Amino acid sequence: MPWLSASKEKKRNALGFLAILPDLDFIPYFLFALISGSVSHEARNQLFYLLGHREFLHSILFILLVTLFIWIKTKDRLFTAAGFAAIFSHVYLDYATSWKMRPFYPFSTETSTLGAIYFFDPLANILPLLPIFFLLVAYMKSRGKWKGKFNNFCALVTKNRSKLYPALLIVLVVWIAVLPVAKLFLVNYISGSEGAKISYQDTYPSSVGKFISAYSYNSTHYRIMEVSYWSGIEKKRLYRKKST
Repeated sequence: MPWLSASKEKKRNALGFLAILPDLDFIPYFLFALISGSVSHEARNQLFYLLGHREFLHSILFILLVTLFIWIKTKDRLFTAAGFAAIFSHVYLDYATSWKMRPFYPFSTETSTLGAIYFFDPLANILPLLPIFFLLVAYMKSRGKWKGKFNNFCALVTKNRSKLYPALLIVLVVWIAVLPVAKLFLVNYISGSEGAKISYQDTYPSSVGKFISAYSYNSTHYRIMEVSYWSGIEKKRLYRKKST
């Protein structure tokens, strides 16, 4: 008896593909790099919004178009919802890091980011890859590539799959949902304690559980702060503004 039935295996493989689909934008980005030098500046900008890395393939419109396509092809509500969750979770994770994106393109070309999660945060990077790793192990075993290997592992995952996947999802969702909210409260608190208006968009993750922020302290200096989600402001420094 195969570790996964054929239909379930195909669906899980499809969901694994959807989870990484937005990052396949490196393919059109390569095309953009080839032709960008031969078009006008305005055309180049529009092509970049469409073909660039973390651009259109990381937008809300793209998520909705893919979800609509899944529904039209399958008419499976559960699978369509799972497909939406797979691709949305990828885009949201990217948006929660420090790389600014255009989530509302083509309706708006403004960039924004939650900037609440460090790019190399272990939880945010490892947890989404575990289901894909489980699928890879199952695929290799079904092809007889790893005979006798991972038998106990496959049996354990199969036995506890109904609990394992939801547990991973809950930990991931809590982590990526709590940090942006915690950061919002911290930014508002720091603004009040410093007596300065600090923009959420002008704060950037500096390491796991920390971010940096800055504001104009006076006419000659900026104040730069390192803030921890656990202990608040940990460091403050004044930097002289460059004279023009």
